[in-house]
Amino acid sequence: MYGYLKPDNTALEFASRRYYRERYCSLCHSLWNYYGMLPRMFLSYDVTFATVLLDLDSQVNFNTDKILCYRKNRIVSNQEEWKKISAISILLAAGKLKDNIDDDNSFVAKVLLAVFSKSIKKAERDYPELALFLTNSLKNMSDLEKANASVEQMATAFSDMMCEAYKMLFNQSEHILVIAKYVSKWVYFIDAIDDLDKDIKDKSYNPFINVAKSKRDLIDNHAEIISTFIAAQHDELQPIVHLISGDTIVEKLVYSILNDTIPKTTLDVLSGKNRHKFTSPHLKLIQAKEGIIFA
Repeated sequence: MYGYLKPDNTALEFASRRYYRERYCSLCHSLWNYYGMLPRMFLSYDVTFATVLLDLDSQVNFNTDKILCYRKNRIVSNQEEWKKISAISILLAAGKLKDNIDDDNSFVAKVLLAVFSKSIKKAERDYPELALFLTNSLKNMSDLEKANASVEQMATAFSDMMCEAYKMLFNQSEHILVIAKYVSKWVYFIDAIDDLDKDIKDKSYNPFINVAKSKRDLIDNHAEIISTFIAAQHDELQPIVHLISGDTIVEKLVYSILNDTIPKTTLDVLSGKNRHKFTSPHLKLIQAKEGIIFA
């Protein structure tokens, strides 16, 4: 469920691209610094975006120090805030591995859980309340899966878990949480669509399995589910988007993620990298609904 929030570099100024790279490299070094070299496998664009989003809020300050990185001079963390976000990365990854074991008895997941057990236990000791909360939240999501919950219910449960996790570790303004909720729900939703064919083949859980026979069937014959979800998400975000002026490097990056990355990735997932792969008559409706967030 990771990797969808990679910024579109063609839509960003150099300063914003450099800022994002600094955040990405900082998270990588933080994982190494606090939990060992191997957990850098858990590095993701999505958690990196969380640090960017938190940077919008003056109540959270991800200070950095320069160090020598193989990618030339980059920025690495040296404070508690980066340790917190690193722990979230590890605990979420651990939860995903455990879920794969419960669902599919995955041998690979068992091996990875054993390999990373030391780092996972350290993160659990560092933030026991967070670890317990995430464990309970993931169990709740597993129960919803067994009850064949709708994609809206599952996406809401996932976004509630993410927002509450951030609230437990960081002081944030309400508008930051609204954006985090929007983005988290979108990540779950788009991942469910993207993985539908694979999940059907592997007989794994997917909220769309009882709705459509395939990803193409979902696009061709059930596009109203997608367009309704996107429209509802758009409406939830609108009341607070005016608070992002787009004047600073951080605001420009968040603006680009919302306006460029999310719409483009949505269309890529719906139609493949070639956006004309699916010829469903509903695709234009979905494209119109996705639109530009800051209209």
